[in-house]
Amino acid sequence: MTQETMSTSSAVIAGQSVGAGWASIRDERPCRRTGSAARFPVALAAAALVAGAVLAVPAFAAGPSYDHLDIEYAAGDFDDGDLDYETQGLRVRASAQVASNFYVAGSYEYGQVDVDDLPGGNVGDLDSHVVTLGAGAFLRVLDSDAAALDLTGEAFFIRADLEKNTDTGWGASFGPRLRLADRFELQAEATYFDVGEDGVWTFGAYGQVDVTKLVAVRAGVSVDEDNDLVVYSLGARVNLGEQ
Repeated sequence: MTQETMSTSSAVIAGQSVGAGWASIRDERPCRRTGSAARFPVALAAAALVAGAVLAVPAFAAGPSYDHLDIEYAAGDFDDGDLDYETQGLRVRASAQVASNFYVAGSYEYGQVDVDDLPGGNVGDLDSHVVTLGAGAFLRVLDSDAAALDLTGEAFFIRADLEKNTDTGWGASFGPRLRLADRFELQAEATYFDVGEDGVWTFGAYGQVDVTKLVAVRAGVSVDEDNDLVVYSLGARVNLGEQ
């Protein structure tokens, strides 16, 4: 595997991971960020989430739930001066609480990576597949009628396939989940990915509004530690816990 292909394969994890966050490993290079039209509709969706939260009146879940199924679309740009690509794809993630403060989670992500400047010119679209499987814990530090706050941490195994190249590794994430008015949720997350030869941090922020007791709308954004990669996501969460 060439160094350029390995860097692309590793960076795909970041491009496909949102939440998650999703991030990757690549060589350290000077950082330079580009823009993307994909940011604007997601930004509007995030604004709609905030407006929905302000207008929310009905009460649903009492606190953050760890029994759910997420389906999200994500799009992002990576540009560090040496490697340039755009990525988009679909992510499915399931989580199930198995004890009072513990849960298990797994995800599958399919994406397409449009690489522009590998040696030899544009190589076109590359298919990527990323699978994670892990477990996490949470501690509720605030529980009132108006809000509930959890501190969460999770560790997981990663397998990433880009065309015929495969990398495996591990990751860990932690951050707060804040539930407001029993209908609106905010989440901040720091995630570390170690795949291939190196590791990288990503940082994400996500918002959620319950449409019904069963379904919620989610939107988020994540960046890597050098601001080389920006990923925007929009999707739905299905509540699998008690209604």
